[in-house]
Amino acid sequence: MGVARVTCASGCSCKPTWADGFWDSPTSLTQMHAFKVSQHPRCRLRITVVGRPKGDKGLAALRAVLKKAPPGAMYSIGHKFQLNGVMVATSEPALWGYPQQAGDLMQAVG
Repeated sequence: MGVARVTCASGCSCKPTWADGFWDSPTSLTQMHAFKVSQHPRCRLRITVVGRPKGDKGLAALRAVLKKAPPGAMYSIGHKFQLNGVMVATSEPALWGYPQQAGDLMQAVG
């Protein structure tokens, strides 16, 4: 999975952040990326998918997979990024339990 830079394009303001879709485990899970944005009736966010830098853990893991892949297998090195949705909240959402749930699931599947 790739890396995306999240910025406020117009209307609202926020500190730019990075969303990384890489997981150490070969598991398909939805990952949440929380960041604070100022309120504005026409806030526009920009999500830019970027390549992984040299020496990146996710890039190294993908290269290991490519070495074992059958001939002709199609893989993209670090540019896949899937946005499932955007949630807007006027108060801090209760995401404190999410990392624990993800960890429990990863332990359950090995």
